[in-house]
Amino acid sequence: MTRAKRTPAAIAAMLATSVLFIGVMSSPAAAADICEGATCNGKDPAATHCNDDAVTVDDVTTAAGIRLRLRYSSNCRAIWGRVDNARAGDRVRVQRHPNDVNPDLNYVATVPSGERSVYTPMLNDKNVRGNACVRDVSNGALTCTGYF
Repeated sequence: MTRAKRTPAAIAAMLATSVLFIGVMSSPAAAADICEGATCNGKDPAATHCNDDAVTVDDVTTAAGIRLRLRYSSNCRAIWGRVDNARAGDRVRVQRHPNDVNPDLNYVATVPSGERSVYTPMLNDKNVRGNACVRDVSNGALTCTGYF
């Protein structure tokens, strides 16, 4: 095969590969994983990759040793709560406070049997403050992070 005949075949192969790659990258499944602001409400921070750039903005430990963290993703503009060293039945709640008094939206996650940690779905935190709280199932005590 001469060089002139190989070049169109090589170009065709490269174009076919590019079209296939672009099709995979722009598939609905890939696009559905991304969220920002209000589109993050109720979504999983790991499944949406919001956990990738997340930082802990507040971290408290209860008298019973439960570690409560308020997590924040600047790329996603969202917060969520996470507990570690918890017991089955302990509940973590993330809530936002647009007027600094009453929360307008919150999500709760309960530590499942056999597990020691859990995190809540996310909340949009754009132009509102939010925090996370944990309810210790052993004594009913409520412990909260500061607002962010």
